[in-house]
Amino acid sequence: MITLVGVGHVFDLSEKVKEAVRSRRPAVVCLELDPARYHALLNPGEQRKAPLPYMLLARFQQKMASDFGTEAGDEMMAAASAAGEIGAKVALIDVNASGMLGTLWRRMPLRERFKLR
Repeated sequence: MITLVGVGHVFDLSEKVKEAVRSRRPAVVCLELDPARYHALLNPGEQRKAPLPYMLLARFQQKMASDFGTEAGDEMMAAASAAGEIGAKVALIDVNASGMLGTLWRRMPLRERFKLR
């Protein structure tokens, strides 16, 4: 059986996510993260380089999360933590976000780019 748990990356859903993982006890917990973003969540103080659109998106998510009194990505880390508690594997199932956002940025008209800043 597959259970999908929808989350918003800026809302305080960590305990509900942990509860869902603990109660269902899956063999694998899939996270909508690529390895680079997972590493960044595991090492929040570490400096890293990323394309401008990626940094803009990250800043936007951080601002929204702050407005809601949480940290962006907390629900992903909660799912990974709960997976560890029950002995489940963690699978990172997202595409390389940095590359994808770079491609979108290059294809975006200049006017749209300025709307994002």
